[in-house]
Amino acid sequence: MLPRDITGFCSIKDPAPLQALDEKCFRRMCYEFAWENHGRILEIDTGIMARNFYFAKIQLGDSQLYLLQNICHPYIAFAESLEGERVIFADLPVRFGAFDGSVTLLTTSQLAQDWRPLSQDLGPAEVQQIHTWKPENVGEIVFNFWD
Repeated sequence: MLPRDITGFCSIKDPAPLQALDEKCFRRMCYEFAWENHGRILEIDTGIMARNFYFAKIQLGDSQLYLLQNICHPYIAFAESLEGERVIFADLPVRFGAFDGSVTLLTTSQLAQDWRPLSQDLGPAEVQQIHTWKPENVGEIVFNFWD
C-alpha cells in the first residue's frame, strides 16, 4: 500500500525521476463521477505545490465531498474536508461506477492504518520526509501537504 514514490519525494540518486499521473485523466474521472451521481464539480485543483495529490470538490445534493488522487500512484480516496493541511477522510457515500479499475479506492480503515509495517518499499528520501513530518497513518503519507 506504500509503494516507492507514494510521498512525491525522491533523491537525485534515484534511477528515474517521479512521473506524475495524467491530470486530464483525473479531470475526466471527476466529471464522470459527478455526472453519474447527479452532482457537479465545484473545483478541480491539479496544482501540486506543497502537496502530493490532485483534488476535486464535488457538490452532491446538499453535501460536498472531495475526490483525491495521489500524483504518482493511481490511489484515490474521498474526504469530507481539507482543513488547512489536514484531510478528513470519508468512505464513498454514493455510486462508484465511474472508475474502471484503473484506480484503487482506499477506504477510511485502510488510510487509518499504521504506516510502519507497510513502509519497506519507500525510498531513502521518503523515509527522511517521514521522519521530518511524523505522519500518524497511511492516509497522511498517501495524501500529504509536505513541501
